[in-house]
Amino acid sequence: MNNESITIPTKDTPKPHNDKKVLLEAMKYRYATKKFDPEKIISDEDFETLLEAARLSPTSFGMEPWKILVIQNRKIREEMMPYG
Repeated sequence: MNNESITIPTKDTPKPHNDKKVLLEAMKYRYATKKFDPEKIISDEDFETLLEAARLSPTSFGMEPWKILVIQNRKIREEMMPYG
């Protein structure tokens, strides 16, 4: 058996802060969009962040069985409106 040490690369991730005031302020901010501007385009970076946030959203059983469909084609989105 070889006694060489093995180095496993790890990713440095910031630890969550426990600032209760920041948490409560974030929880108080509730914004429901009632009207969308169909001409507005968000950046790819913001879009990827939204998708990652959705993917990481917890469920009660911790299984996160999300299936997220990204439909960029406006005609297809309009056709799907009656089903949403």
